[in-house]
Amino acid sequence: MRKYVIILGLIAIFSVSCKQKKLTKVEEIIETTLKKAGSEFLEDVTVTFDFDDDKIEVYKKYGDFKYTRTFQDTLGNIIIDEATNNGFTRLKNGEVEQLPEEMEKKYKMKLYYDVFEGLVPFRLMQPIKSKELIGTVDVKFEEYYKVKVEFENNYPSEVIYWIQTDDFTIDYIGFISHDGETPVLRVAIDETKISGIWFSDFIRYYSEKPVPIDSLDQLYNDQILKEDDLIEVDDVIIKSNPI
Repeated sequence: MRKYVIILGLIAIFSVSCKQKKLTKVEEIIETTLKKAGSEFLEDVTVTFDFDDDKIEVYKKYGDFKYTRTFQDTLGNIIIDEATNNGFTRLKNGEVEQLPEEMEKKYKMKLYYDVFEGLVPFRLMQPIKSKELIGTVDVKFEEYYKVKVEFENNYPSEVIYWIQTDDFTIDYIGFISHDGETPVLRVAIDETKISGIWFSDFIRYYSEKPVPIDSLDQLYNDQILKEDDLIEVDDVIIKSNPI
């Protein structure tokens, strides 16, 4: 996470260093996590960042949204994928590209993946089908709430969050990769707050064998998972939307 720009009015940033009382209700854990991650600043804002060689922009104004992913394909074409309240569109060199249903689904999935991986707390603000506190566990000698969330739509639909019991950071996330097969554990590094919003780079680990995603913490502790890529969230720009 090399640099960032803030274009905002006055934003207050709060930090809590005191020891937290253990929570027992999953709703309280998610609510506290979102508050600590700066979800209040994500209601009416535009955030842009570089993620995994893509330029991502997230526009959010209460119920309205627009996500865009801009990149250059192998032939040098400029591609812009865009999702809004009204659906999905792909532009190639400024022209709308008509896509088969399966390809549209694939590209939309990739766009949502980038948005939610780059802007981690934002995913927990989306419609949730079910949520469950599996318990508290130790990962690398630190204690975490282990929370399972099933989302109503969009990829990935089922996610395990490991949330630090003291400061409520989301240090680990488990899910099935967009290939539909590979269990992946995201491990947060270089965590920081920018304009009150939590960001992190991360290292992606994966299992070579099909395993339940709720077992990824133990496999990580046992050093069984394979280390994959370092993913950086760079050049973050945060702007208040015009009134």
